[in-house]
Amino acid sequence: MKRQQFVNGHLDILIENDKDIKKYFANAQSEEEKMKLKHGLERSLNDAYEKYASDYFGSKGVGSYVSKFLRWTGAAADVVGTYLFWSFGGSGMGFKALGLAEKTIADIVDNYHYEKHKVDDGTITKDGLSLLGETLLERIAAYWPLGIGEIADLHRGTKKYDMKILGQALAHAKMGFIKSHGNYEMKDDLKIASLDNFRNRTYLDDTIRQAA
Repeated sequence: MKRQQFVNGHLDILIENDKDIKKYFANAQSEEEKMKLKHGLERSLNDAYEKYASDYFGSKGVGSYVSKFLRWTGAAADVVGTYLFWSFGGSGMGFKALGLAEKTIADIVDNYHYEKHKVDDGTITKDGLSLLGETLLERIAAYWPLGIGEIADLHRGTKKYDMKILGQALAHAKMGFIKSHGNYEMKDDLKIASLDNFRNRTYLDDTIRQAA
C-alpha cells in the first residue's frame, strides 16, 4: 500500500467512525478549527506510515511476486486434488501435498519479509512465527479434500502480515493525533486495535486488495 492510499483511505473514516477522534471534531467551534484538526490527523497518518509501514510496503519486491505465484499455483493444485478425490474416490492426494508445500514456502517468504521490516515498538504481541501458525487449521483443512480450506487459505495469504503492519501504523497515528491535541487519556501501554475499529468491512476488503 502506498502512502497516499493509506492517508486518503483512512482520514475520513477515522473522523467519521472512530469514537475518540470524533469527539474532537464534534467539539470544534468552527469550520476553520475542523480543518486544522483534519490537517493534524493527516500529518499523524503520514508520520505513522513513514515510521511503521513505509519500509515494509516499499521493500516488497521479487519475493512478493514469488509468494503470490506460489499461493495461486498451490491453490490450483489443491483444487485439482479435491476434484480428483471426489471424482475418482481417493486420488488427488499428491496434488494436495504439492499445494501444501507451495503455500508453506510462500508463508516462509512472507514471514521473512515481515520479520526483517517490522518495527518492534513493544506493542506487537504476535511475532512472525505466531502469525505463521495462525493458518494451521486452514492449512489442514486445505490438505484434506473437503473443498473448503483452499479458499480460506488463499484469501488469508499475505493479508495477515499486511494487516498487522497497517493496524500498528493506524494505532500510532491515532495516538499521535490525540497527544498533539491535548486531553490525552489513553493508557500508556498502547495496544494494537483491530482494523475493524477503524474501517468498515466494505472498505477493509478493498484496502487489503490494494495492499497486496
